[in-house]
Amino acid sequence: MNTILVVDDEPLSIKYFSLFLKDAFNVYCANNYDEALKILEDIQTIDCIISDFLLKDSPNGIQLLRECKERYPEIKRVMITGLYDEFIMDAEKKGIIEAMYEKPIEFEELIPSLKALIN
Repeated sequence: MNTILVVDDEPLSIKYFSLFLKDAFNVYCANNYDEALKILEDIQTIDCIISDFLLKDSPNGIQLLRECKERYPEIKRVMITGLYDEFIMDAEKKGIIEAMYEKPIEFEELIPSLKALIN
């Protein structure tokens, strides 16, 4: 089973991701940039990281995915956001983001899409 790290500062979002993805993936969750990097260092089998764009009290999701690309280029990088702007478009063009999903998330569509991205 593939392993996903979900990064979001909203506890309810984390809860929904965990609930809906747990049957299809091993799911780890982080509330911020530093916590996500710690999990990436500790868990050597992460296949995909899904990060919200806005993260309270930490660098944004693009910075996290950029760091992930530099350190762990084999990990697939996905952005979730309610704000699609020029920063996200630029990150997509540079290959920092490999897939992007707008909130609210349709989990029935997300699961097969993530499986296709990972495999």
